[in-house]
Amino acid sequence: MHLKRLLTACVALPLFVLLIYRGSHFLFAVFVAVVSLLALREYYQMVQRMIDSPVKGWMSIIGYLSAMTIAASAYFDSPQPVLSIIVISMIASVLISLTQVEYEVNILLDVLLRQLLGVVYVPGLLSFLIFIRCATDGAWWLFFLFSVVFVGDAAAYYIGSFFGKRKLSPLISPGKTVEGSIAGLCAGIAAGLLCKYILNLSISFELCGLLSILIVVAAQIGDLFESLLKRSANLKDSGTIIPGHGGVLDRIDATLFAAPVLYAFKELVL
Repeated sequence: MHLKRLLTACVALPLFVLLIYRGSHFLFAVFVAVVSLLALREYYQMVQRMIDSPVKGWMSIIGYLSAMTIAASAYFDSPQPVLSIIVISMIASVLISLTQVEYEVNILLDVLLRQLLGVVYVPGLLSFLIFIRCATDGAWWLFFLFSVVFVGDAAAYYIGSFFGKRKLSPLISPGKTVEGSIAGLCAGIAAGLLCKYILNLSISFELCGLLSILIVVAAQIGDLFESLLKRSANLKDSGTIIPGHGGVLDRIDATLFAAPVLYAFKELVL
């Protein structure tokens, strides 16, 4: 497992860095849209294991259309339409569900809530990556974000695997430990400060340390939330597409919660 994770990282990381550094805004937006579709597909597969409903096929189509539209809106730097797309997705889901109400009345609300959650959770949160990339010095801020998230995640995983003793949340994710969480926080802060120095980001070291803490905490919450979804669906991984890492959702779960934190911090504080 550890060897597969390292080999996958050695292949994928240089390509990902090249995409951020040399790729156009449009190409990055397309990449995020594809990732959204793949992750949303895994989410719907998990939901299908939780709820047996004939309207789920229509829900998936609405979700995929919403994902592509949200990515397009983010590419054109339009945050306002994203909320409108989410609302329209909810209305469309309600209309379709109402046609099945005589068969689905007992689980109708559950299906609708999970559909709305999927659109917000995956393409909605991922769209913040596009907003960040299209802003001033967007590539450098993405390097900062992913460095904090990935270094923190790797430290939490390996320190927790080899030295962890106290369970962080045994009912949700038995493999995560307090020691791993603390190691991830420390490593994430160090990575953030190092990135600020190397990339000469327009942020003080004090604020950079605070931002790194917020990103790591959000990332760990995102990791636990996806673990909760998998536990509800009785799954170990969301998929098998990435060797050693599981599914796409397994790889981006921390980033989903971390990206909006960075975007909000840049907009409200910097």
